[in-house]
Amino acid sequence: MKFHVSSNMPGGKGIHAAVLPSATGLFIAFAGLLSSFNVQAQAALPTVSCSSSSDAFSTGHDASTGGALAQGAAEPSWKFAFAGRPVTNPSIALSAIPEASWGPLTVYWTSPWSTSPYANANWVSPMGFSGAASQRWGYYRYQFNLDPAVNPADLSVQLSYLVDDVATEIYVNGVAQSTYAPVISPGSTFSTPPVSRTLTQDWKPGLNEIVFQVLDYGWVTGLLVQAEPTAVCNPTTVDITKTASASQVNVGGTFSYDIVLTNQGSQDATVAQLTDTPPADITLNAWACTAVNGASCPVPSSGTGPLNLSNLALPPAATAGGAGGQLTFTLQASVNANATPGSLTNTVQATPYATTTQCSAASGGAAAAQCAASASITVVKPVTPEPAAPTPVPADAPWALLALGGLLAALGARKVRSQGSV
Repeated sequence: MKFHVSSNMPGGKGIHAAVLPSATGLFIAFAGLLSSFNVQAQAALPTVSCSSSSDAFSTGHDASTGGALAQGAAEPSWKFAFAGRPVTNPSIALSAIPEASWGPLTVYWTSPWSTSPYANANWVSPMGFSGAASQRWGYYRYQFNLDPAVNPADLSVQLSYLVDDVATEIYVNGVAQSTYAPVISPGSTFSTPPVSRTLTQDWKPGLNEIVFQVLDYGWVTGLLVQAEPTAVCNPTTVDITKTASASQVNVGGTFSYDIVLTNQGSQDATVAQLTDTPPADITLNAWACTAVNGASCPVPSSGTGPLNLSNLALPPAATAGGAGGQLTFTLQASVNANATPGSLTNTVQATPYATTTQCSAASGGAAAAQCAASASITVVKPVTPEPAAPTPVPADAPWALLALGGLLAALGARKVRSQGSV
């Protein structure tokens, strides 16, 4: 007989826990116990979009009230699977857990477990372990569908968590997150700040899952996951470009600029301010807007003078990887008649709404306060060509000598005829 004492056991967990060497029969018995523990059927899997509340990932969360579910309530989204005993043996691999082994969870809290400081999450447990005296492995699983409009690379879920007794791994779609950084086991009381993990990798289109692997030293296992009140997705990215219709323009000549704003991410992008102030030798005469991919031009959609617009909305793509909302501003411009020849650069600046929107790498990067794009032209002064001079006939050219000889012969013959007629 082997014994282990946990230093992190609520209530009766201070007793010695008998460890049984065999797991097979107990696994069958435990699976039967879970199936007989008839908590209400779980709701359909939630669909997560960038506009979803992070609360959707919390254990023991009451979506109807925004608070925490009460003791004994059925957990609507998380499930549990037994993974073998004792903990001195390897656990059953997550990939080897059959779907039928995933059973319901109940909101359960016992002293000295900590309560959530946000009052909108609660502990959950498979129960059935109460009073048992053996070590065991287990998995807690949360599944959801990712909205087709969300690029999986944009998803970012920050979870604070408590566990009784030890969290040994966190999986995203079967990939161990310890691959990227060690998984910290916080125990069952909140630290300051609480232990948390931001999950940003291994998401995929469609069905996704988060799994906590835990080990328990006896009596009852429990997990509290508190989704931090942050955005579910990383800030969306807006890109800005600017091109000129000509690379070289005469003094006093006309040309145009095209400014293009594009939402490259999975959330609504907002440009708080768009300004284009030209250099002294360029005049912006008029502008007009066109919109595609669900975007809407400002009202009015055209105007005169320099560009200065606010609160431009760019919706995300309808499906991940598609084209997001796009606005194109065409600016009619002219070079002043007294402009000095040379290069002139015009820069447009877009101020992103800081909470949800950031600049693309090409437009300044995530840390930039303003996205920017520039276009240059070369101003030239046209040269008036001189009048062409008449081409002289070369006197010594053979054809010229022949022509001259013929002319002289004709004149001589005419003179002879004139004298003969006298």
